[in-house]
Amino acid sequence: MQHGKRMGVVAMWLLIAAMAWAGDAWRVSLGGLGPIRIEMPIDAALQQIRASGVGTVQEVVRQAEGEPYRHYDVMQSGRRLFTLEPAMNVVWRITIVSPDFKTSEGLGVGSPWPALTAAYPKLRVSPGAEGGACAVQLVPPGGLSFCFAEAKPAPTSRVQKVLLYSTSDL
Repeated sequence: MQHGKRMGVVAMWLLIAAMAWAGDAWRVSLGGLGPIRIEMPIDAALQQIRASGVGTVQEVVRQAEGEPYRHYDVMQSGRRLFTLEPAMNVVWRITIVSPDFKTSEGLGVGSPWPALTAAYPKLRVSPGAEGGACAVQLVPPGGLSFCFAEAKPAPTSRVQKVLLYSTSDL
């Protein structure tokens, strides 16, 4: 019975994702990337990616704090487009590294700092990984961060990656 219930949930998410695909293609939003939604079952997200042809999925397993940690890189022509990170069998975070994906304002990887502050005047800057900084917009249950290599973005700074993530306790 549990398997049947899970398949029903996956089918529902595939229907929702198909509707998102038809309207926004692969647009970046607080809720996700195109048809891939934050907190969507990971199986449904992977099915949607494979069915759409946006790229091929590569499962990657690493060790984190002595435990296996898996995520999924979506690749196209040998380059990584984005990564899905699951938690509790749902999409917890999406890391976008390709300039192919933009917000409705046309912002994404490669966008300059002044364009971000013009479009999102309430962004707050916080420390990011590897000494850089991220400009963060939180609208629970999701978050959107534009990350830079510099600790303090300057007018010449450009977005290195975009993070979409869940702010709920999974």
